[in-house]
Amino acid sequence: SSDLVKPNPYSLNMLISEYGLKKEECLMIGDRLDTDILFGKNAEIDTFAVLTGVTSEEVILSEKTKEAGLRPHYYWDQLEL
Repeated sequence: SSDLVKPNPYSLNMLISEYGLKKEECLMIGDRLDTDILFGKNAEIDTFAVLTGVTSEEVILSEKTKEAGLRPHYYWDQLEL
């Protein structure tokens, strides 16, 4: 169902509830503004964009991205765990 896929926050909110998490403890990490970052924003959690995929720093910092409400809280050019 489309209710369970990004950027709809339903599935994330279910996980937060099921595991007894607080939204302040969560971070959505992804490389796409229109799915991953919007997913986190729709769920009202912090967002972190990784510049290893389709999104560039130029796009993140653009006025168009800011006006669309798609600017992530944080971003970096790589992610190592």
